[in-house]
Amino acid sequence: MNSEYRTAARILSTSSSPAIVSETTHDLLIRSAPATQAQCQSLLHLAQYVTTLRVRSAREECERERERARTRRNFVDNAAHWAVTGIVGRSGPNVPDKQTVACIEAILVAADNQTKCTGAELILVCGVALALLNESVEEPLLVDRCIALFVQLAHRLCEHSNRNRASGVALLTACSEAVPVLNSLDHLRKYINPLVLADGVVDCVVEMLPAVARTQAYADTEKATRLLCTLISAPATIFDNALQIVQSLHDNALSILLDQEKGSAWNRRDGAVQPFALAILHCAEAVFQRFFLEDASQRVSKESLYHVWITVIDTMAVLHFATLKFGGGGREGSEVFRRASTLGMQFITTRPASDIDTMVKRIFAMQPCLTFMATRPVSYISGARSCLVLFYIDLFEHLVPYASTHTLSQLVVPLASRYVGVEALEVAGPEWFESAHALILAVLELVAHDDTSNEETAGQQDRAAFVLEIVPWYADLVLDLYPDKGISAELLRIAYAAAVRATTTNNWQSKIQMGAMDLGQTLSWTLVCKLLIRLDGLSAYDASAVRRAVESVRRRELLLVLADLLAAVPFELLPKLMPEMRCRLLAERDPANRKAVDDEIQNVVLGKADITRKFALSTWAWQLHADTSKL
Repeated sequence: MNSEYRTAARILSTSSSPAIVSETTHDLLIRSAPATQAQCQSLLHLAQYVTTLRVRSAREECERERERARTRRNFVDNAAHWAVTGIVGRSGPNVPDKQTVACIEAILVAADNQTKCTGAELILVCGVALALLNESVEEPLLVDRCIALFVQLAHRLCEHSNRNRASGVALLTACSEAVPVLNSLDHLRKYINPLVLADGVVDCVVEMLPAVARTQAYADTEKATRLLCTLISAPATIFDNALQIVQSLHDNALSILLDQEKGSAWNRRDGAVQPFALAILHCAEAVFQRFFLEDASQRVSKESLYHVWITVIDTMAVLHFATLKFGGGGREGSEVFRRASTLGMQFITTRPASDIDTMVKRIFAMQPCLTFMATRPVSYISGARSCLVLFYIDLFEHLVPYASTHTLSQLVVPLASRYVGVEALEVAGPEWFESAHALILAVLELVAHDDTSNEETAGQQDRAAFVLEIVPWYADLVLDLYPDKGISAELLRIAYAAAVRATTTNNWQSKIQMGAMDLGQTLSWTLVCKLLIRLDGLSAYDASAVRRAVESVRRRELLLVLADLLAAVPFELLPKLMPEMRCRLLAERDPANRKAVDDEIQNVVLGKADITRKFALSTWAWQLHADTSKL
């Protein structure tokens, strides 16, 4: 214990006069203002030491009185005593004497009468309360009064925490010690709810997080995080309290993002942002776990539930720049980020598709930069806010199966289209480029497999118009980006086959006819022709040996793409595609290329093609294999 507190501790623990105890407490609190981190710990230990010593001294004195009474009793008195208490005997209740109660109450009164909130009085009352609970004192009025005073002082201190960081540190220290103890005792959980009400502890602790992070006080940040998670997980915390916590976290996260964009000094220090971002992610995980999984059946309006979910998700998106930089897990971020994301997706994917579609629209309304970036070059926003866009692109990839055609065509795809080009790869980075292509591929797969046969004619025509818009654009894009602008041969195979497959959906292609051939087949064959033109443009007779080798690799890669289209084009186009495939494979001069493409055709026939195509392709593929082997 600090030497300056030893005299006060001796008086408070031994004096039998409540007046002296009150005066000593008053003097101690004045000398401890403002309460620094070290003083907070010293005061906490002092209060626990004084209260524990007094309670134990009173208990030991009571035991001595019982022993003296036992020795004064004769045989008849002992027999009567045993008949009442039993042979072994029962110890009396752990109730301190009146003098001890009066001295402890004097400490509480002195703390309550402080005119200036410095935080020292809260620490002192917290230490007294912890000692009373630790010693299991059976004096309900004293314990309840002590904890009620603790809550009252915490609220009083909240009004001063913004103006005085020392009082905020005291609030954080006291609540971090007391709240877990209160949460562990069923009869005291009722005191947790007042701590998270409006203008309560939660607001101040959340507002302190950036200030604590600026000083790189990692222990204080962890303490605040544990406190917030405990308050969120406490059974006494209701959904309205969670809404307040989430909103406070979101507001502070936005301030961090704005500071990052402005290039403030403390944000340029890596150690300042990392603990704050991790604290937010831990709180997001606690909110998802408590209110969206464990208490998912609670009676809360759907609107409020969805509002909290969107706010938590947007908070994670706002701080995604810190997740990417300090996550330690690459694209997936830290372990807590993955857990929080999984819990969030676990909830939202169980909702009705119409609700998810509405929430996607609300996300775009909540974050104007998403709509802004759908019509602007990638370089128009900073790196930190660009990370926010990346987060939502990854999120929308998982929500594509639940979104409507209108939402995809008007909101999601325009945003992704800004990041699938060379500019995104050069300005933003490969993460944005890859995520945008993954989102477009998810949309194409949805178009190819989604069952819209029960939709109205207008809905089917909207889907057809969407296909007519996105498929030719994306097919031309990937062909243009291959091979030197970010698209690899493997991605080209996946993307081009997905684009062609999107034109074969039977739900809309018969709705709009163009002459003798429907629009889906026309569009699909147009894509095949573009690939054939690109393939025929590669020469096998170049004078340079290096150039010939490069062209050979490119021909093999494009022939593999063409082979994949055997399982993607409409069935009616197979008679037209098979001769084109056969002609170009037999004309290939490189034996290694012929063998690789022939093996891929066999793989398509055996594995990728549906049962109808297998009958149509099997004889043709076997004859092609025989002819290729003769060359």
